[in-house]
Amino acid sequence: MINYPPALILDLSATGLAVARILARHGVISYGTDISNISIGRFSKYVKKPPFGYRVNLDSQFLEQLIKFAKSFDTKPVLFPSSDVFIEFISSHYEILSEHYRLQESLSPNISKKFLNKKEFYKLCEKYHVIYPKTLILKGKETSEQVIAKVRFPVILKPHLIHKWRRYLKGKKVVYIKNPSELETVLKVEKDLLVNSIMQEVIPGPEENIFIFKGYFDKGGNLQAYFVGKKIRQFPPYFGSFSLAESIENEEVKKLSVEFLQKMKFKGLCGTEFKFDYRDNNYKMIEINIRPQLWEDLTRLAATEVLWVAYCDLAGLEVPRFNKQINYVKLSYFIRDIYSAFILIKDRKLSLKKWFKSYSNIKGDAIFELRDWKLLIGFFIYLIFQFYFFKVKTFFTK
Repeated sequence: MINYPPALILDLSATGLAVARILARHGVISYGTDISNISIGRFSKYVKKPPFGYRVNLDSQFLEQLIKFAKSFDTKPVLFPSSDVFIEFISSHYEILSEHYRLQESLSPNISKKFLNKKEFYKLCEKYHVIYPKTLILKGKETSEQVIAKVRFPVILKPHLIHKWRRYLKGKKVVYIKNPSELETVLKVEKDLLVNSIMQEVIPGPEENIFIFKGYFDKGGNLQAYFVGKKIRQFPPYFGSFSLAESIENEEVKKLSVEFLQKMKFKGLCGTEFKFDYRDNNYKMIEINIRPQLWEDLTRLAATEVLWVAYCDLAGLEVPRFNKQINYVKLSYFIRDIYSAFILIKDRKLSLKKWFKSYSNIKGDAIFELRDWKLLIGFFIYLIFQFYFFKVKTFFTK
């Protein structure tokens, strides 16, 4: 029996839960923590409580706790940050954490900033000739005329300091701007909030035109495993994470992703996102995440666990043989998808017939799992929190 190094998951959202599910099925003990009091993963039987608890503050004390925790084992634990806020923390302390944990090279500050900083990321796209939506990085002094001259409506604003934008976002991740009047309103917010925020054209077309590629590149930059899927619906609707997704082949998305990442000499786990633009028949890069994603659970259902390959390589174990993915398998995030479907139906973007048909061939849910009875109990607490957080902030705000 293999004595697997333990794993520490930073972020216990449904993404962190997906990581724990995959590792548990292979016999890996996973610990987890978060910056939130109520994260669904803390209720799962697959996640053990570390000595410093399920909730932490990102400060010097947490760094000391991480080091002490790693030293309590005979072998270095594998570290998986499942949200950008934890990537930023790891990046800030990469040198010392890499002495105590097994973690991918892309979390180092000189690499991670190229993905977390949108300005740096779009420079990479320009350098390697990857098409992306027309984008304007704000300086905070732009007039509506200057913006209109460079991008076409509708556009979205991706805030730079998102935590300071919460009262404007109303529970959403971006600000959707349909016309000059709405643009004028947005440009009247505090100017320091606009600096380095992103104004970007919206690629028209349904959410089914959004594809992702998940890949793991080893220390030599070689692709060891990959998965391709597409969104069916998102939460929040129109701009968010998937609430219903499907595994499906897309050679063009795979090719674009692999070529871009290998030109960068990328090493580690990542996920690219493209949207097909029917106006010019091009796939356009939306973003790249250099961490586990909610998609990990779908890779498990599609029999191609990219994250497991990443774990084995980081842990110094023999890398398992890569399995070709099973296509047309679906994963739901049902509690969120019900909401998204309702909004789309209300907006006449989805029919009842298409909604019901979309649930065919669902093989799992991002939250629900009958074997995880502890999570089922905790889910009701989590549900109350989710209802409170989203009931006013995202409903009827369009």
